Amino acid sequence: WLTDSPRLGPARRFQIEGLIDGPGFSAASPQTAVADLRHPLLAQPVVEACLSLPTDRLTLGRDRGLARRAFADRLPPEIAARRSKGDLTAYYGRLIARSLPALRPWLLDGALCAHGLLDRRRTEQALTTEQLIWRGGYREIMVAATMESWWRTWTTRIADLRSTS
Repeated sequence: WLTDSPRLGPARRFQIEGLIDGPGFSAASPQTAVADLRHPLLAQPVVEACLSLPTDRLTLGRDRGLARRAFADRLPPEIAARRSKGDLTAYYGRLIARSLPALRPWLLDGALCAHGLLDRRRTEQALTTEQLIWRGGYREIMVAATMESWWRTWTTRIADLRSTS
């Protein structure tokens, strides 16, 4: 969606990147096995409506401004009035750094690298404590891990369906 769209501005690209993260919120997981998760802001009509709006209308001058205004009567005042959700960069950085022993083989030996969707050499370089400290890239790593999980889950499901039919 992004590589062939040079006419998109940075805000629209960021919005689409957020949508790409969507499967991570509802894909099969231990959480979705025990809880029926609903993400009304990821419903197709809502997503389509938001994609049709100019990006400055989505923020209305602050993080999630349009959503905060739309749901103001359902939100506690301190949430409706806050400027952002905060920064979880340090949390994700520690989480990924602690997970490197499992995450490195998960991604480097996974389907995304095998099919050339991730550059193995660059991924290997990114998945070191030193690179995480100096360059970050936590969001991209989390997205890659989510997509790898999605790929593995669905290829297993498809194989199971083929074996039972």
